[in-house]
Amino acid sequence: MLTRAFTPEELVQVVADSGLSDFEPAAEGRWNYSNTGYVLLGLIIEKATGKSYEENLKKRIFEPLGLEQTYLQTDVPEPGALPQAYYKSPFDFTTGEWNASQGWSAGAVVSTPDEFAAFLKALFTGELFKDPATLDLMKQHTEAGVDALGPGTVYAHGMLDNNGVLGHGGQTLGFQSDGGYVPDKDVTIVMWSNAAESNVSRSIVPGIAALVTGTEQAGQAGQVTTPRFEPLEECFAQLPEDVDFTLDMDCGYVVVPESHQDDSSREIKLGITRLNSGQGTANSPLFMLAGGPGQTQISPDLLRFFNPELLGGILQERDIVLVEQRGTQYTDTWLDCPALNAASWTAYEQGLTSDEADALGTEIVQHCIDDFKA
Repeated sequence: MLTRAFTPEELVQVVADSGLSDFEPAAEGRWNYSNTGYVLLGLIIEKATGKSYEENLKKRIFEPLGLEQTYLQTDVPEPGALPQAYYKSPFDFTTGEWNASQGWSAGAVVSTPDEFAAFLKALFTGELFKDPATLDLMKQHTEAGVDALGPGTVYAHGMLDNNGVLGHGGQTLGFQSDGGYVPDKDVTIVMWSNAAESNVSRSIVPGIAALVTGTEQAGQAGQVTTPRFEPLEECFAQLPEDVDFTLDMDCGYVVVPESHQDDSSREIKLGITRLNSGQGTANSPLFMLAGGPGQTQISPDLLRFFNPELLGGILQERDIVLVEQRGTQYTDTWLDCPALNAASWTAYEQGLTSDEADALGTEIVQHCIDDFKA
């Protein structure tokens, strides 16, 4: 567990002493992504300005853009307000147990989705630069592609150009973020996850970008086909009769291919329910994943909790979108295994031992898997 605080100089020295340098600086035709390079840039900024990296962020970016909830992670006024960070199984590490100094100028900024979106737009529209030529220089990219992030993705000076979507993502101990700006549409896309190596954001952001641009777009997991939406006249669930409020709801299926690399793969239908804000706000919607394998949370009992006057007024500010996870009740394919749900009662009624109950469960699961593959 990383609980020790590292200085930037120590981070650079670790790499310098490791003998892991990939190639000499400025080697022709060679390029590689380097977090250590960004730590070096942070030290250069301090040397050139005579001020700390934190002070440069505040005076040059955060304060001019009015970003009041954005900090370097080592400078957060209330660390307890940060979400828990999960890293690998069994997900038992929280934010307070990790030290963020290993990121520093390579990626240790804490923000909110709205403020990160504001920063991206300001950056890629040139608002942060005195000279427009600076943005043009920043967009100059290497000829080498970033294959791991999908066909057509190239790296420029501090940013990725993913087939016309400008942005960057990152992953640290417990968090993952991705964001992009679409200049032609003046649209900013931000998605974060507090589970490192989940790849949730890197799977979804390219698909959203494809919807925004109206084209098929090379994404970070390969070629992303634009999803389509199939609306339903009647929603999956309705409000119980005993509640004293109403909800404006739309429902339907988002249809995506199972494999973005195989045009012949089957399609997956994910049920969604959108609770529409009464204010017609353009604020970013709140997405909530619903249900577990074979189950659902899009139910009357769930909807009764979405009183527009409660929830901190969320529905007064933005839409809420409930998204069925793959395999849940309102998806196709529905990964339900009824026999497994009854296995515990079967084991109890037959007086099975723990080992016998485990063997029964394994057998039932295998039968269900065979049925799903059929």
